[in-house]
Amino acid sequence: MKDFKSVLTEANAFLKKYGFKKHKSTFFIKKDNNWGLINFQKGNIEGEIKFTINLGVVSGALRDFIQGEKLSDIPDITDCHWSKRIGQLLPEGKEYWWQIDNSENFGVLVSEINAVLQSIAVVEIHQNITDEMLLQQWIKGSSPGITEYQRLEFLAILLKFLDDDRFK
Repeated sequence: MKDFKSVLTEANAFLKKYGFKKHKSTFFIKKDNNWGLINFQKGNIEGEIKFTINLGVVSGALRDFIQGEKLSDIPDITDCHWSKRIGQLLPEGKEYWWQIDNSENFGVLVSEINAVLQSIAVVEIHQNITDEMLLQQWIKGSSPGITEYQRLEFLAILLKFLDDDRFK
């Protein structure tokens, strides 16, 4: 019987090739002091087991300054300073949940998930994992997954922390 754990096992095998490690239902990679997260969120919708994928980036500098956490502790998807749902990045641009059923279609599901991980999730994480990429988005007014207030707060803190001339 294929279930959510089976999906995570398959994703783990696939994402290892890209340097991601698994912690519960989240896969993470570190670059410098920052974290990139690919989180599988399980839901029981209308009696069916479904899941979606959340992407996130955590700035180590912001995390240390604001939250004072040990940077070795793996952050949660809710700690992210940048985040998107995978559905936002799919061609339809809307919320998307995959359904797990007990049919012989599990291989098709795994292939579809791996394609999305490779062509969208891993690419998005790598494009947004640096503090400079976060700064560029926040300076332009973009703030995926955070409020406008948080965008301005994080922008000011990171510019100051990095001793960036744009802070002035």
